[in-house]
Amino acid sequence: GFVASRRSVGGSVQRNRARRRLREIVRRRWPRIVATGYWLEFLALAPVLEAPHEVLASEIEHMLALSGALRPIVATGA
Repeated sequence: GFVASRRSVGGSVQRNRARRRLREIVRRRWPRIVATGYWLEFLALAPVLEAPHEVLASEIEHMLALSGALRPIVATGA
């Protein structure tokens, strides 16, 4: 789930933008997220609106990897 409260993020435009940013980052990593055993909830705070995409994506990937919910990248060699 993706949560962005008025108190922590701001008005509806800011809340929707924060949720969209988080959803897109998770969507791109979805094939690597394990199918069972985890409930994922992302709580947006105000810095999500200003953080560069690369930094935000790196932080989310790091959190998912630490929790064990993210499988490592499988190298396909030729």
